[in-house]
Amino acid sequence: MVASDSERAPTFSSGSASAGGKTRGFAATPVTGALLVINVVAYAIQLFAVGRVEGLWKIPSSTMLAFGANDAFSVIYDVRPETLVTSAFLHVSAMHLVTNMVVLWLTGPRLETQVGSARFAVLYLLAALAAGVASLASAFVVNGEDHLSAGASGAVCGLLGASLVVGLRMGGWHTQMARASAPLLLFVALLGVRANALQIDNAAHVAGACTGMIAGASWQRGVATNERRQVRTLVGCAALCAAALVANVTRVAIDPSLALDAAGRYERAVNALSARRCADAWHDLRAAERLAPRSAQVAQLRDAIVRHCRR
Repeated sequence: MVASDSERAPTFSSGSASAGGKTRGFAATPVTGALLVINVVAYAIQLFAVGRVEGLWKIPSSTMLAFGANDAFSVIYDVRPETLVTSAFLHVSAMHLVTNMVVLWLTGPRLETQVGSARFAVLYLLAALAAGVASLASAFVVNGEDHLSAGASGAVCGLLGASLVVGLRMGGWHTQMARASAPLLLFVALLGVRANALQIDNAAHVAGACTGMIAGASWQRGVATNERRQVRTLVGCAALCAAALVANVTRVAIDPSLALDAAGRYERAVNALSARRCADAWHDLRAAERLAPRSAQVAQLRDAIVRHCRR
C-alpha cells in the first residue's frame, strides 16, 4: 500500500502549519488565505480607481502603472525595483484574477501544510521576484521592446513547481501533490504556446516554476524550525511587501509621470509646453526620454522646448 501525503513521514513541515491537527481550512494555512484576500482586495481597489465596468475586462495601463505594474523600461531607467513586488499582486482583468486565484486555492493549502507557512511565504515572494526579473529581461534581450506585466501567475507557477518536486520526493507519482500539480503545470505550458494571442508572459511563468522546483529540491525533510524564527520570517516577508507598496505610492504621488508610459509622458510634456509651463515641460520631457531615448518625436520636442523656453 502506498501511503498518502499525510501518512508518510517525515514530512517537510517546518511546524507553522498543521498537517494532521484539528485546525482546518485557511486557519491552518494562513499565508494562502492572506494571499487570496490581498489579491482580491487589490483588484477591487483597481476597479474602484478605474470607476467603469470596463475594468472587469481590462484595467487601463495608466492605472496598472500607478498601482505598480512591472514596466520593463521603467524598472531600469526610472529605477523602480519596488514594482517587482507590487506587480505580483495586481491583475489586468477579472478573468486574470480568477484564474490565478483558483490555482492558488487548489495548490496553496496542500503545499503550505507540508512545508510550513514560513517556507511557503518565502517561496511565493522569491518566485514572484524571479518572474518579474525574467519578464523585464525578456523585454530587453528577446523582444527588444518595452512591455507591461503584472499578476500572481509567476508566483503561483513557483508553488506548482515546488508542489511537483515535493510530491515526487514524498512518494513519486502516487502522491496527490504530484498528481495535482503536474496537469496544472502542463495547462500553463499549453497556454504558453499561444502567448502572443493571449498576452501571456512565458518568461515569468518559466522563471517562477523553476524557482519553485529548485526550492522544492533544496528543502530538507523533517527539519523543525522554532516558532520565533518562523514569525520573524513571516514578518520580514510582510515588511518587504509593505515597503514596496509604500515606495510605489510615495513615488507616484511625488512624480505622477511614473504612472505614464512614454507616449503619455510625451503628451504631458507637449501640454505643458503649450501652457508655457517650462519647468513641467522639461521634467516630463526627461521622463519621456528615459523610456524612449531614441525617439525622433521626443527629440523634436526637446528642440521645441529649447526654442520656446530658452533653457
